[in-house]
Amino acid sequence: MSADWYLHLDDRQYGPLSAAELKRYASEGRMTPETLVRKGEEGTWVPASRVKGLHFAGPPSLPARLPQQLPAQAPQAVPAKPARRHATQQPTAIKQCGFCAATIPETALKCQYCGETLDPALRAAEEAKRAVELAQSSAGGASPLSVSTVVTPTTVIQQKKGFPHLLHLILTILTCGIWLPIWIIHCVIWALL
Repeated sequence: MSADWYLHLDDRQYGPLSAAELKRYASEGRMTPETLVRKGEEGTWVPASRVKGLHFAGPPSLPARLPQQLPAQAPQAVPAKPARRHATQQPTAIKQCGFCAATIPETALKCQYCGETLDPALRAAEEAKRAVELAQSSAGGASPLSVSTVVTPTTVIQQKKGFPHLLHLILTILTCGIWLPIWIIHCVIWALL
C-alpha cells in the first residue's frame, strides 16, 4: 500500500492518508469494510474490504479527528469494462444503522454489527414469529401452530366499557324516580353508539 489514500465517509471525502493512517483507521473502528476508499486522486472507489492489509475492528466509533476534509464529492461511476474473473465492485450506497449508528450498505436488511433487523416488513415477520413461539411455549407446546405457520396481523377492536346501570339506579332512587327518563335516554343513546 502506498501513500495518497482517500476515504469516503458520511458523505464527505477525507485525505490524503498514508497507508499507516488507513490501517490505523480500520483497526480503530473509524471505518468499516464497506467504507469506500481510493488510491490517489484519480483512483476508483472500492469498498475498504478489497484493500489488502486492512484489519477491521467492530462497529465504527465516531472519529475523534479526521484528516483534512476535501470538498464533498460523490463517488464517480467507473465505465464498464469487459467481464473479468475478478471484476472490481462499483461503489455502493451507504447508510447508518438506526440502532448502533454503524455505516452499512444501503441495501442491508440486517445490521452486521448489532444484528438488528432494518427492513420493516422483515422486522414485522420476525415479531410475528416470536409471538407464535411465545404462544406455543406458554401453551406447553400443545398448540397446533408451528414455526412455519403463516401468521396474519389482526386488528384488536376495543370494546366500550359497560353501561353504568348502578349509577343510574342510585340516582333514580335518590331523586324518587325523576332520574328514570334520563336513564332510559342515556341507555338508548349508549346502544346506538
